[in-house]
Formats: sequence, structure tokens, C-alpha cells
Amino acid sequence: MLINRTHLSVLLFLGAVAQTYACGGPTTVICYDGSNGSTPQNVSLSDIAFAAEYLRYIGQSNAGTSKAFWTQPADFDCQEWELPTDDDGTVLPLADHNNPRSSSSVLYTDIANAIDGGQGATAAQQAKALIGACGTNGGQIGVTPNTTDPAYTSASYKSSGDIPQGIIVKIVHSPSS
Repeated sequence: MLINRTHLSVLLFLGAVAQTYACGGPTTVICYDGSNGSTPQNVSLSDIAFAAEYLRYIGQSNAGTSKAFWTQPADFDCQEWELPTDDDGTVLPLADHNNPRSSSSVLYTDIANAIDGGQGATAAQQAKALIGACGTNGGQIGVTPNTTDPAYTSASYKSSGDIPQGIIVKIVHSPSS
């Protein structure tokens, strides 16, 4: 779902990095920990983990199809979109496109891995992901695709013209909780 004006107002109020910046935002970890004008999001770690597991479930349930991918088309506004999760509690997971000239498409599993470090992640892997790096503060990170996954070399992916980069995942506080 495209973030509407109400959601954007809430996000701006919370101090989360919103869609008003120019395209090409950083893909490194940024935690909403009070620095650089950000506001801690006070999200539950279990809700973050649930959102990651739900996204992983979507990807695994749709393996071998185009529905295993989150795709954001070329768009001059580099808009934020709400990721399709269910009953997130305190978490509102967002995807932000940072490349206006390309249609970007990554596996839901790769988005989940950016959030929690991967299924069965080690402490070191979790520390590099949003859940470990930012904790309850929430934050954002560029999604790193596992380009060794055969889905990225499939004929349908190649013919799509999509690229496996340019998507940032964000964890912010849900306005509904």
C-alpha cells in the first residue's frame, strides 16, 4: 500500500525518515536512536521478528513465482510502500525505493534477512541486521540480495528488466498501535 497523507503525517510526527528526501538515500544501517533528528520508534523486538518471519513466509510460499519478489517500479518520487505483513503489533515495515531510473525487485526472503539476519541467524548476523543493530529504536537498511539464489537468474526475472538493488527496508512504529 502506498503511504497516504495520514500515514505520512504520522511518520513525520514520529520523526522517522520519510519520503521527502531525494532519491538515492543511504543503504547503510541508520537507527532511529535520537541522533540526526530521528526519534526512537519504541517497537517491540517480537513484533520486528514477526514481521520478518511473515515476509519470509510470503517468499517461501511463493518460491518459483514472481510473487516471491517485492518489486518497486521506476518512479521519480522514490516512494515508500507498506510491506504486506499481517497483525504487526507495534511495527510498520516499509520499503523505500532509492533509484528513480530502475525497477527494483528483491526476494521477500532477502527483505526478511535485512530485518532479522536470516532464518537461524547467528548473533553476528543478527547484529548486522535491523533487529540487532537498532533494536526497539527501529531504523532502516538497504536490502542485500542473495544473488546466488536461482530466482535471480531465472528466465522470468531476467526478462523483467528488474534489478536486485535499490530497496531500503524501514522499521517504524505503527500508527495503529
